[in-house]
Amino acid sequence: MVYGQVLHRQGPEESFINLNVGGFKQQVERVVLQRFPHTRLAQLLSCSSEAAILQLCDDYAAAEREYYFDRNPHFFRYVLNFYHTGKIHLMEELCVFS
Repeated sequence: MVYGQVLHRQGPEESFINLNVGGFKQQVERVVLQRFPHTRLAQLLSCSSEAAILQLCDDYAAAEREYYFDRNPHFFRYVLNFYHTGKIHLMEELCVFS
C-alpha cells in the first residue's frame, strides 16, 4: 500500500477518445491508439493544451471532448481498421497492389 498518494482510475468515459471525421462519429479506446504512438491520433492523447490539440486536428469541442477532422469519412474506416489490426488494406479498386 502506498501512503499519501491518491490513485486515479480512469472511468469508462476517460478510456475512450471521441472522434468526428467528416460527420462520422466514433469512440475509440485509448489503448488501441497507443499501439502506434507516433501517429496523429495517438499524439492527441498526450496534448496538454488546446493549442497543442489544434495543431493535430481541425477543431476540438472541449465540452464534449470531441476531436474534429475535416476528412473523408469513408476512408476513415480503413484508418480505424489499421489501428485494430496493424495492417492497412483498402478495397481492390483503391489498393496499389491490386
